[in-house]
Amino acid sequence: MFISGDEEEYKVSRNEQSSIEPEEIFFDAKVKRNFWNQGGDLSQSRMEVPLGFKNFFVVGFLIITMFLVMFFYNFYIQIFLKEKFRLQAKINSMRVESIKAPRGIIYDHNMKALVSNEPSFDVILIPKDLSTDSVDDYIGELSDIIGVSENELRGVFENSDRMSIVPIILKENLDKNLALLLEAQISNFKGIEVEKNAVRDYKDGMIFSHLIGYTAKISGEELKLKKNYLPTDYIGKTGIEQYYEDFLRGENGKYVSYLDARHNTLREGLEREPKVGDSVILSIDADLQKLAYESLKEATSKAGLGGVFIAINPKDGKILSAVSAPGYDNNLFSRGISNKDYQSLLQDKSKLLFNRIISGKYPPGSSIKPYIGAAALEENIITPDRQILSTGSIAIGDNPETAYVFNDWKIGGHGWVNIGKAIAQSVNTYFYTIGGGYGDIKGLGMEKIKKHLEQFGFNNLSGIDILGESGGFIPTPEWKKEKIGESWYIGDTYNASIGQGYITVTPLQIALAVSTIANGGILFEPKLAERIIDSNKKIIQEFAPEIIRKDFIQKNNIEVIRRAMRETVSDGSARSLNELPIKVAGKTGTAQFGGDGKTHAWFSGWAPYENPEIAIVVLVEGGGEGSSVSVPIAKEIFKWWAEQKIKDSK
Repeated sequence: MFISGDEEEYKVSRNEQSSIEPEEIFFDAKVKRNFWNQGGDLSQSRMEVPLGFKNFFVVGFLIITMFLVMFFYNFYIQIFLKEKFRLQAKINSMRVESIKAPRGIIYDHNMKALVSNEPSFDVILIPKDLSTDSVDDYIGELSDIIGVSENELRGVFENSDRMSIVPIILKENLDKNLALLLEAQISNFKGIEVEKNAVRDYKDGMIFSHLIGYTAKISGEELKLKKNYLPTDYIGKTGIEQYYEDFLRGENGKYVSYLDARHNTLREGLEREPKVGDSVILSIDADLQKLAYESLKEATSKAGLGGVFIAINPKDGKILSAVSAPGYDNNLFSRGISNKDYQSLLQDKSKLLFNRIISGKYPPGSSIKPYIGAAALEENIITPDRQILSTGSIAIGDNPETAYVFNDWKIGGHGWVNIGKAIAQSVNTYFYTIGGGYGDIKGLGMEKIKKHLEQFGFNNLSGIDILGESGGFIPTPEWKKEKIGESWYIGDTYNASIGQGYITVTPLQIALAVSTIANGGILFEPKLAERIIDSNKKIIQEFAPEIIRKDFIQKNNIEVIRRAMRETVSDGSARSLNELPIKVAGKTGTAQFGGDGKTHAWFSGWAPYENPEIAIVVLVEGGGEGSSVSVPIAKEIFKWWAEQKIKDSK
């Protein structure tokens, strides 16, 4: 090795066959510069340079950061993802099959079944069991069997979560023969299963549809809100089926298979027996319901619109019958309604899906007069014997040419009338006077009219055990100013006093109000369900009568109104009911609606007069006069009821 004194000429000879000295190994460029700066003294040149603090800091920071990242990631997995991985491990080791629980039955008051469960078959996909390789082999054949297009099936397959064991419905209510054919070849369709289910079969669906409602497959939105439901489950959508869902549904059974890592079954067995749903017994009399439906159907077919019949036991608020006509076939929904059929129902001019019993809002017409009369008695506006002269109209304003005239239905009027005759003959001018005031009679005014009508249940929800109820409407001067931008006039109060103008009620509200008059002043909460029983007919729950309000009107004033409504039958607008074998009391009503002079036909009343057991309401939309259209229906119902009482007494 030769070392030149000139730094630029220094080099290590690589052609020299000599050994390299140890110090030459670390003799780098920096050491070389130090070597010459030290006068060629190698002992004064460092062979190593120590790392500075900055280097240690950077390295240490990186190590600590990596440690913290690993720590927090491990913490996140163990704490926040624990349930996910636990569930995944469970899925990999266990398969749970839901065994559908039979739904409870709905009975009428006499234990006649109004619905039954019929077997059905659903074709479902279990995404985790689906093999992509085998889909192309069987998708065509599967499509032919179940009647679902290949494109639709392929879309479901491609968009499903392959780690999920939650079933996806491919076809509802498959024909039994096709279901058997598919089951026989099920091993060829990996990931496909035939699930046994049950659909509701509604007896006389058209007649009971608005009460019982229907079930259908649970929707995606409902699945988010409801626990312990599967996409293949049915759920109550409307009516009794919806309101008492928690009782009727029951509890599905559970069949569990434990698998190894290769999905071979290690053991399996029934872990939980399905629990049959509880049954609901209604207060409805099925025979009365059918009679009322047929009577309404005939009347409404002539008017071309709809109608309502309600019967209530005035002693406890139990509903004996409730018909909204026309009805619809709820079996269409339970079996999976087609879009064509659904659109047909929606577009029908008769509003087939509309529950007129609880949601229909109608001008009550003269049906409201007994309650206006009761309010006037309570407020001492009149006495039972106070007579008012009915001349056929009353005029507001001194100038005959500019005065507002409010007419009675009877030209020339009714002469001197007290409240009994006013209700019996439906004297409009009498109720104009006690409602809005005229002459020396001050009148109730709208505030007091509203107060007393609300005590009878108007302008409020009743609490009936089906959803979708309307509260009706009683207007106020403030409402008119805010919504219409007009002042309140005395004519508005006059109109409200005879059930016209802005006031609306539901048929159920009229039924409850007339029941309150019939029973002497107790407003009951209406109830469709009497009790809940289990599969062994053991009573789970009984529904006792619930009082909404009582003692809000004096007994003597109630009795005045009762006598007046009896006079309506004995010597008033419902005289044809005198032919019945029982004493009946009631009130007719003819309510104008729209702008073409059409009228709704009302009747409300009860029987027997002395000891009421049934109170009814009849409404025929656009039917005309209550006395000529609704009273005949009431007569037929009361006659049937009286005959049944005679049969039952033998």
